[in-house]
Amino acid sequence: MRLQQVERSSVTGNAIANSAGTGLSMEDCNRVIADANQITWAGAHGITAVTCTQMTISSNQVVFPDNNGILIQGGSDIQVRSNFIKGPGRVTNNAFYAVRLSTSASSVALSGNKTRPYGSGNEAKYGLSITSTCSLVQRYGNDWRGSQWTGGDAPTAGAGNGINDEGSSSANTTATDLN
Repeated sequence: MRLQQVERSSVTGNAIANSAGTGLSMEDCNRVIADANQITWAGAHGITAVTCTQMTISSNQVVFPDNNGILIQGGSDIQVRSNFIKGPGRVTNNAFYAVRLSTSASSVALSGNKTRPYGSGNEAKYGLSITSTCSLVQRYGNDWRGSQWTGGDAPTAGAGNGINDEGSSSANTTATDLN
């Protein structure tokens, strides 16, 4: 499913399986809600949001995507909440992530997400990856655990294998109000 230059819309309750490309692809969209979708065996990414603003990606299940589970490239004012991602990176070992923020994504809130590796074969590098170009990221209450992530020790102190947050100095990980 592809949305491009869409404004004020909802993509809710879809079952997308065995797509040749990305399960749900959104580009240059504004005020879109992607909620309660089930995406299984996507031939590329599970969900992408490229240069989108005021976006909510919530309560989706993304299972066994070939690439990243959820990919946010650029854009701002994005919420990624309560999603479950299982077995990302099936096509290539050590190359993808369950959730990936990159390309100067700004003002992104991540909470209540749960990710798990597949358990054998090709595995994703980390449960979460945030590049150093991203800013104003708030993350808390997520579960990025998984002993099969292939990235080893991540740059974030004490993060274990689940998180690679290159911009950790700017990420807010408290569950308190920000003002």
